[in-house]
Amino acid sequence: MDGDATVRIVTVERDVARPGFDERFHRVSFEIASGDMEPITVPIWVHGAFPHTEIDTVARTFLAACLRDAADAASQGVLLDDGDAGDGVEAVPAAASASARIGR
Repeated sequence: MDGDATVRIVTVERDVARPGFDERFHRVSFEIASGDMEPITVPIWVHGAFPHTEIDTVARTFLAACLRDAADAASQGVLLDDGDAGDGVEAVPAAASASARIGR
């Protein structure tokens, strides 16, 4: 990447069923593009316990953490290729869980 990356929200689906979970979630899809790179879409799952007014902020926070972790892994030469990209990142409020799950 040469510094001209753009990140934008392309869709926000509120109060949707997430396969494998009983609770409702919000799914925020981001598009990330940079230079000649083919744009990628990254879905972020936000637990339904978050108020609708905070969905974008929570999703951006979890996306930033996910991208930071990916950059750290890439700088260490860590490459994962298990053939399964998962279904995004899950943002869960502290009251529901203390962690975010990636690709679940």
